[in-house]
Amino acid sequence: MTEQLRDTWKPVLIELQQMLKPTEFMTWFRNTALLNMENKVATIGVPVEAAIHRIQTRHKDTIIKAFKANEIEIGNIKFEVDNALNNESDDRVISLKSVKQVATKIKRKAQTDGIRISENISSRVLNPKYTLDNFIVGSGSQLAHAAFKAVCKNPGKSYNPLFIYGGVGLGKTHLLQSSGNEILKTDRDKLVVYTTSEKFTSELVSAIQGGVKIIDKWKKQYRKVDVFIVDDIQFIAGKQQTQEEIFHIFNILKEAGKQIIFSSDRPPKEIKKLDDRLVSRFESGMIVDIQQPDFETRSAILSSKAQEQGKFLPSDVIEYIAHNVSDSVRQLEGVLTQFLAEMDLLDIEPSINLAESVLRRNGTITQIESLNNPSSSG
Repeated sequence: MTEQLRDTWKPVLIELQQMLKPTEFMTWFRNTALLNMENKVATIGVPVEAAIHRIQTRHKDTIIKAFKANEIEIGNIKFEVDNALNNESDDRVISLKSVKQVATKIKRKAQTDGIRISENISSRVLNPKYTLDNFIVGSGSQLAHAAFKAVCKNPGKSYNPLFIYGGVGLGKTHLLQSSGNEILKTDRDKLVVYTTSEKFTSELVSAIQGGVKIIDKWKKQYRKVDVFIVDDIQFIAGKQQTQEEIFHIFNILKEAGKQIIFSSDRPPKEIKKLDDRLVSRFESGMIVDIQQPDFETRSAILSSKAQEQGKFLPSDVIEYIAHNVSDSVRQLEGVLTQFLAEMDLLDIEPSINLAESVLRRNGTITQIESLNNPSSSG
């Protein structure tokens, strides 16, 4: 019976691990166990009395959802204190480390496979960490951020289509995913599709291979989309049939008042082998660019990202890194990740010496500059 209850409880814990904040999950679901299942009532054992109130008031509905996500019908949940559960060697206790490993694999697979919208179309997973609130706005991204904010308030009405362009690693994907997250936050029933031009082309090829009925069904599914977001649209250049389908989907969605958002590494007119009629449609809405962040913005990004990980960096270290890493936000975050990792692994305090060491070994920085006048590099 114990083994059967463990087999029932583990997938529920895996589901909960994906639904809750890591600290909340690890704190309140450690050493819990499913003690009994009878008449659609689950009895959950907790090691201490204090856990009952917290789980009862904060997570009872979430637990029921986790059961139902595993196709287990639950009408109610009861909690019991079982002091024996404090001992992790208890047969009923499931290691949260093993739960986290499985949940991580599931998350990675979801990121790769995407969310199936219908039999024929899918959306890439929207990362919840991308929001408009945690996007660091600088002089080179102020207009873009304002445009996305306006679109999220009135999708399909303000700036449609919205076309953003800029170099690699400057924050375009952050803004695109943020828009999907913000719109869904307001209306969970909206059908949001976030994809890349390569993924879209791959779907189209599969649909064509399926025959006339499949391709017709595929086209009809896209007509039901409320928000159509395509990252790296420049890669449809030279792909005639992909451009043809984007053209028709664009017309149908635009006429229906649905929101369309594209990103590219260059403005529409500079995308070679792109049909003039698509260029015309891309330019019919709002076009914004996003530029390399200035020194002040880079410093703010470093400070914010460090704080997200519970770290505080001295201003001289932040300024030193911001002064020497200016190509992209992605590169900036990569250097910071390496810097914080070495701090933890070597158990040392943050310093300019460590920052210089990281920059030299990073490989992308070949010339380290002094910090005499960092603001002049903005």
